[in-house]
Amino acid sequence: MTNSTQGADDWYCSFHFNREAADTQAITVELNRLSWVICAIEGLKKHDFCEKEQAIFNDLADASECVELKQQPRESENMWMRRLYKVVEESIVNVLKP
Repeated sequence: MTNSTQGADDWYCSFHFNREAADTQAITVELNRLSWVICAIEGLKKHDFCEKEQAIFNDLADASECVELKQQPRESENMWMRRLYKVVEESIVNVLKP
């Protein structure tokens, strides 16, 4: 995302866009902490999330004590991806709370 219509400004991800400079470090730290969830979101977005990757994700969810992040029965990949994105979004909001 950018504020420029001329292509001259820097680009930012949706989490960093229009944030105060003081918040960007906390956002980056949280995104790095949740990088395994973001990788799953990216794979699901590209329709490139195979059984092997899902098994790795499930192992990471177990190790992180976040079993609720696993794909639920009858949950489509699109619904799962949206749910994971919301988890990341909520986590960033919580990090930025005073």
